[in-house]
Amino acid sequence: MEILVIGTEPPCVRCLTTYRRAKEVAQQFSEKIEVRKVVIHSEEAARYGKIESGGGIAEAANVRRDTEKMKLLTGEISKLIVDQHYDESLRPSRYQGNKMP
Repeated sequence: MEILVIGTEPPCVRCLTTYRRAKEVAQQFSEKIEVRKVVIHSEEAARYGKIESGGGIAEAANVRRDTEKMKLLTGEISKLIVDQHYDESLRPSRYQGNKMP
């Protein structure tokens, strides 16, 4: 089985989140599930029909995208996800530390 996440390159926050979540879910199954990214305007993506990204919609509406700020935001979100995971891994020890003997 294969899951394709069709999105932009560099990936937007939604594309990145969808890809990561698909990988997490795929690992829960005993059979091998491959999760791949496919760039939205590639020949491979075109085989699946008409697909449009937020960027394509922005272009149609004449909205200027700031790619550098988008990359910065994606990096910040990635760090927050790591920090959230780290915080959640510490949570059990915090609660144990508050228990009375």
